[in-house]
Amino acid sequence: MFDFYCEGIRFGLAFLKTASHLPYEEIDEIVREAISMYIEEKSELEIEGPFYKDNLGYEGMIHTRGEIRILGDISGIHFWVELDTDKGRDDLEILVHEFPESLERQSVSRRLAYSKS
Repeated sequence: MFDFYCEGIRFGLAFLKTASHLPYEEIDEIVREAISMYIEEKSELEIEGPFYKDNLGYEGMIHTRGEIRILGDISGIHFWVELDTDKGRDDLEILVHEFPESLERQSVSRRLAYSKS
């Protein structure tokens, strides 16, 4: 489903904050979409689902301003997700962190917040 092009190997973590109505499989796909936005340096993405049969329907947006947030000793790019689901509104927050060999990519506030896009 994901076809990312990047040179070499990139390694990182994604942290999620949610009290979502959606099942794990759907949340996993949304986190993957945020990671693809990080890699492709996109600031906004419209999403809808379900990705999997018999799961709740939803539609919404994933956003980022390229802001760096801190969680304990780890910093990363902050994404927020606003969804309308079959059971009501859901909000998710995702922090994408890339490990030290890629820290230069996170400098200068992620290339000035994706060049203010």
